[in-house]
Amino acid sequence: VGNGVVVGNGVVVGNGVVVGNGVVVGNGVVVGNGVVVGNGVVVGNGVVVGNGVVVGNGVVVGNGVVVGNGVVVGNGVVVGNGVVVGNGVVVGNGVVVIDGVVGINQAVLN
Repeated sequence: VGNGVVVGNGVVVGNGVVVGNGVVVGNGVVVGNGVVVGNGVVVGNGVVVGNGVVVGNGVVVGNGVVVGNGVVVGNGVVVGNGVVVGNGVVVGNGVVVIDGVVGINQAVLN
């Protein structure tokens, strides 16, 4: 866990998780095993992150988001409240995902 990390109440973190500097995690977040979170990431309340997810630097994840297993989220991505990101999805740098469901093994590049 990096410097300046703030973690809310009721957060559950799996094994082998790596968290960068300046990360803020909301209340009731569940993080799976082997997740890597970059620097300056903000995670809202009630977010569920699956196993083996990689989150780039400066990502903002809204409240109630579900991120499937094996997802890669690029730098500077914004994921809106309530979005569901399916297993194996790749979200490219700087993408803004406002709402809905991103399908399994899909790439969102711009």
